[in-house]
Amino acid sequence: YSLPFCKPENIVYKAENLGEVLRGDRIVNTLYTVLMNLDKKCEVLCKKPDNPIKLTVEESKLLAERIQEE
Repeated sequence: YSLPFCKPENIVYKAENLGEVLRGDRIVNTLYTVLMNLDKKCEVLCKKPDNPIKLTVEESKLLAERIQEE
């Protein structure tokens, strides 16, 4: 959640095992709900039509850098 996108109100980090720590993985809660064997239409996760996200130049550069690094 280091980029300015939708995130939960309370971010909870889960305990990690050694392999996850060495890979640099971070396990946190998310706004997504994943259900198996259930047909569902597209759904907007975070909608703020009256308050769109406006990136600063620094945030925009960081976002582009993260995309390049995959």
